[in-house]
Amino acid sequence: NPELKVYCLQSMATTNPVLRGNERKEFLEYLEEFPTIQVLDSVICFRKVYRDCMSNGTGVVETNNTAAKAEIEHLMNEVFGPW
Repeated sequence: NPELKVYCLQSMATTNPVLRGNERKEFLEYLEEFPTIQVLDSVICFRKVYRDCMSNGTGVVETNNTAAKAEIEHLMNEVFGPW
């Protein structure tokens, strides 16, 4: 399919600001080996709220967790455009 787009999303990223920059740098360096894969700017962190949502059958955007909601909204905007 010539119209198929391949994206790579960094997920389960640390929320620790001291470690986050280096973790992202290593992620991007690794993906330089795959030039046909478009790396997304969005990053999804490893947060308890994602596990809670799976157990509760809810979506992250339905929660009061502003950080997690912002991550998902940024991802959706990046892939599908503003919604």
